[in-house]
Amino acid sequence: MFSKRHDSLRVQLLLWLLIPLLLLFVFNAWLSNRAAVAVANGAFDRLLSASAEAIAEDVEVQDGAIKVDLPYAALQLLESNMQERIFYRVVAPDGKTITGYDDLPMPTRAMPAGDESLPYRADYRGEPVYLVALSKQLYGAALAAPVTIIVAETGEARQALSHRIVADALLRQSLLIAAAAVLVWYGLVRGLRPLERLRASIAARPTSDLAPIEAAGAAFKKLEGAYALAIIFAGHPELII
Repeated sequence: MFSKRHDSLRVQLLLWLLIPLLLLFVFNAWLSNRAAVAVANGAFDRLLSASAEAIAEDVEVQDGAIKVDLPYAALQLLESNMQERIFYRVVAPDGKTITGYDDLPMPTRAMPAGDESLPYRADYRGEPVYLVALSKQLYGAALAAPVTIIVAETGEARQALSHRIVADALLRQSLLIAAAAVLVWYGLVRGLRPLERLRASIAARPTSDLAPIEAAGAAFKKLEGAYALAIIFAGHPELII
């Protein structure tokens, strides 16, 4: 009976220590997922921007007309082992599509000044896609507005990368929590040994023996130290006797 209560006390103490760690683990997992998604989006948006810039380099005016010599290397940058799809579109200043997918969504926000690209998301053919738009001002023709280059991809590779980052982070955190649980359990076993000796001493004595128990002094000293630490952590050191 004493042994069961003793084990129950260990389990309760372990739970009191591990439950806050588990709550922090859940919160950190949420933060890790947000960070992983941001990292994956940033990496693949830069690849989309590089592809758009490669296409923009081969957009020029010839004999008064806009010509696009689409380089294969521009879309090769986006190739991966995932079954994702890649789209592109080059739009003339009058809004007409020069080449590419005519229904690829245009950005709803204003294009940034200079050579900066604009990443955005949209639904295309029933699924979300990630897009980057880039403007290029052409010279040699009376063009009132720049040409817009759009490159887009589906999100399979992004999701795979973010999931891999989160999985690696959660694995490391799980190992740390498991190690903490083992160390805490070891500490509880050592810390409660005086009580175990006290229990054994009481169980071994006859009921008529009222002599002092030596193990009780050590056990109560342990408990006094634990009580003092608990009061200090609670912010009331003045309660320590």
